[in-house]
Amino acid sequence: MKKICRFGSLLIALLVVSGCTNLSAVRQYSETANGSLSMVPDVVDDFTKSCKRRAHFQPSGSKPNCEKIKESSEPLTEVVSVLQKYTQSLGKLASDEVVTYTENLDSLEKEINSLEKFDKEKISAVTSIAKYLSKLATDVYRRDKVKDAIQENNQHIKVVTSVLADIIKNDYKSLLETEGEAVGKYYKEIKTQHSVNEPLAVKLAMKEKDVHMEAVDAKSKAIAPLTELIKKIGTEHDKLNSKSGELDSKEVIELVKSYVDEAKPILKQVKQAYK
Repeated sequence: MKKICRFGSLLIALLVVSGCTNLSAVRQYSETANGSLSMVPDVVDDFTKSCKRRAHFQPSGSKPNCEKIKESSEPLTEVVSVLQKYTQSLGKLASDEVVTYTENLDSLEKEINSLEKFDKEKISAVTSIAKYLSKLATDVYRRDKVKDAIQENNQHIKVVTSVLADIIKNDYKSLLETEGEAVGKYYKEIKTQHSVNEPLAVKLAMKEKDVHMEAVDAKSKAIAPLTELIKKIGTEHDKLNSKSGELDSKEVIELVKSYVDEAKPILKQVKQAYK
């Protein structure tokens, strides 16, 4: 009589006696990738916040159009949501749990279609992942579909994580740099105009400037490690794909362990920047 694999405290013992495949590496990949993506919505939200912070330091006649930035960046959260649902689903499949997915595919495609840097190939990559998730949920696929999921979505994951990382690296970095320039100019004018007559007020203003610039600097420094984390979701997924026929092997377990160990301190740095 066949023994049934159950996810729980006796997992390792059951694997030994039942012959079920140990997909702990896939679960660890899922957890780490999802943890990396969990920071991205805060970053996307800060696209607009950075614009608004900059506007506070600029004359009324030269304030930026923050609403436009909000409209152009918000759809990125939908892209991140699809990636998170996918990485979470890999973990569920590896744990022999049912995948759930209720995204409206038409609405999703319409939403991400407004992203300037998403051409047809990139839009198709996102929607293809979403369609696959819907299929997993509808057909109640479980553990036996882990290999298929990785193989079918590998190219899409590489495409989407790459463009997402590039947008943050270029667009967000540019916003922070512009914010920093506006802050510097604002306080420079205060110092020039009031250092003689109001030295105490200027001293307090410079402290305010330092606090603001420290926050901008911390976020700027977090961009490189964050984009590295995002790109690693794609490169590490590609490694799983190359070993999809031996996901329970010692080699794959070591590959994923290396990924997890490398990602932990980077994620900690990024979280620190958004405290």
